[in-house]
Amino acid sequence: MNPAQLERHSMPDLSHLYERSILNVLLDSLVGRSQVPTDYPNRGCWMNLVRLTDKALVEYNLASQSLNTWIERKNQGVFSALFKGIDHFENCVVSTHRAILMTDRLRATGVLRRAPRATDRQRDQLRKIRNHIEHTDEKVSDGRIRPPEPFFLTPGQTRIELGPARLSYRDLASCITKLYRSVEVIRGAPNA
Repeated sequence: MNPAQLERHSMPDLSHLYERSILNVLLDSLVGRSQVPTDYPNRGCWMNLVRLTDKALVEYNLASQSLNTWIERKNQGVFSALFKGIDHFENCVVSTHRAILMTDRLRATGVLRRAPRATDRQRDQLRKIRNHIEHTDEKVSDGRIRPPEPFFLTPGQTRIELGPARLSYRDLASCITKLYRSVEVIRGAPNA
């Protein structure tokens, strides 16, 4: 996959989702409308779920914008947009993975029962690419990432990849949307 040949991407648009749900949570607390966990460690997991979901959404939208800039201006040598996009994708993947771990903890304690859940396949692909992001140095050094596999996160038309790990934009967007909906379920109100 060569980013220089990228003409378009199929990233679902998530710009309609509110990127600052943490503000709703704080406002809920101030006006006494909070339905969220108050015990420790559930409160810590809850606050981190909201914060990480916001972060994943922000980074996803910034990755999309950077990728669009790269596609529009790559013939002008605007390489910075490509590398900014890669940075945003890395942050997005790691934040999404961490937020999913928070939902697991909240589900285990019964706080999060009715909320949508990433599929096992989505979770596995997300975990694999997150591990490749976090351990690229080891995987390149010991030969687990070899040519012609990409040795840094590489965006393509339908997915991102690093070494043998792949994650479609559709699955990444689905995971983030499910996290977003989980926040709404726990809050008992839509984010806006």
